[in-house]
Amino acid sequence: MIRVRFLTAMAVGAVVTEGLEADPRHRESLPYLAWEWHVVEAIARSADAAEARGGLSGVPGISVTRRAIRQHDCLDARTYLATPRVFGFCGVYKRLAIHFGLTDVHLGPGMHTAKLVDAWNRDRRRSGLTEADTLIPRWRDAVKRALDQSPPTTRPGWNREAWEELAHAFLPGMAGANERKLLHEWLTTRGAGRLGALPDIWDLVEGTPPDDLSEGDLHDRLERVDPGLAPLLAAIRSYEHFSRCLQDAFDTLRFVAGHDDARGFHLPSIAGKREFRAAIDALRTSFLQTAESLAPIPAKPVALGPLFTRRFASFAEPLPPEDAARALVALHRAVQGEKSASGKRPWFDDLGGERIHVRHAYRLDSFEPKPTAYLHAYRGRPVLRFRNDLVRR
Repeated sequence: MIRVRFLTAMAVGAVVTEGLEADPRHRESLPYLAWEWHVVEAIARSADAAEARGGLSGVPGISVTRRAIRQHDCLDARTYLATPRVFGFCGVYKRLAIHFGLTDVHLGPGMHTAKLVDAWNRDRRRSGLTEADTLIPRWRDAVKRALDQSPPTTRPGWNREAWEELAHAFLPGMAGANERKLLHEWLTTRGAGRLGALPDIWDLVEGTPPDDLSEGDLHDRLERVDPGLAPLLAAIRSYEHFSRCLQDAFDTLRFVAGHDDARGFHLPSIAGKREFRAAIDALRTSFLQTAESLAPIPAKPVALGPLFTRRFASFAEPLPPEDAARALVALHRAVQGEKSASGKRPWFDDLGGERIHVRHAYRLDSFEPKPTAYLHAYRGRPVLRFRNDLVRR
């Protein structure tokens, strides 16, 4: 989550799609997804979207949408994201939207939907733009028209101005004053409904240039502000170290194996690389520390300790480098296989005889291990981006 305004797109979408029914023959084309197709397609079609405040960074599905427009001039379940319920904006922002009461669990209207839609509409009225009572029926007709096709497809019959109007309604960095104020209040509330450490992080990142923001340093400062977060931050640090060891080992394999073309790369030979051995040697201790640090974390919504040990069971015991390489490839294949109903193709082709071929798109031209660097941006950069989109200077 890095562009908070998609919460508004979801709230308006809950009103647009209320009462619409999906064709049971097309389970991957639910009303809220048809709405998402139209929003992202509109942004992709907008001539000045990239020039808007903050540009298009963080718009889910924008690359595949542009490709679909070039090739098919429309969007559908086949041409959009393989797992939109996870990686589309409705999937990415669903938990936050439910927390704020902007949608229910089925992405229909929630208890605060009308409040945000009204703030968005007041900004439009103030700017002399088309108001919701005209736009929402038009957008609803477009979504219904898409759902009535077999398979459902975005073909609203709009001209360029209509697409631009939808794009400008939800460009990530272009929220109006009332919309920004309301989202800001919800994000930074310190009473009932407080979003964990987010209000403290909001204050800590103020004035920090994105390139200077260190997640590790931020967590150290956060622990001083709220010592009660120490167990959670310890778990994050441990998991980060484990993840970094895995990633450095995996990327070393990608880098080295990517240079062998004719007969592929003999997987066990990676054991001869010092960087690979160093990453693997650190895994056993890191596994134990991470499992221990996750144990006291409350199960919200799942117990993280058992989930971690189950997911990374292959690395619970010390492994020779060649066995670790096999386990890494097996883990990668399992992850790719779980990314959608039909799975995604692994980055390595199996040539037999423990030889692999790294597909060209996933080779690394250079690589340097970063054993002390965080692999994931947990909250610092997303919160900083939220702040930049909502706080005008």
